Amino acid sequence: MRTNLSNELELQAAFLEMNKACVESNEEFTAEKKTKILAKQESCRKTLIMLAEKIRIKEVKVTKDSKRELEMDNRKITANNIRDEVSNSALELL
Repeated sequence: MRTNLSNELELQAAFLEMNKACVESNEEFTAEKKTKILAKQESCRKTLIMLAEKIRIKEVKVTKDSKRELEMDNRKITANNIRDEVSNSALELL
């Protein structure tokens, strides 16, 4: 899910970049208005890219952490450990 969100944020940033050319070529806007629009769009684009990167970095960290936890759990599971758990269960006492 994080990958999808990160990709969507980057896509929105790309759309803002494409829209930049449309704003620049639009003759209905004054130079001052174009500058304001482009500045807001650039600010928003940078924010989207920054958020996408943070989400991607978090995803990588969470994935590494979960792999490490799984490996640690797998090391704990041995045949003797499983036999001990079964012998301590309620079924064994019957």
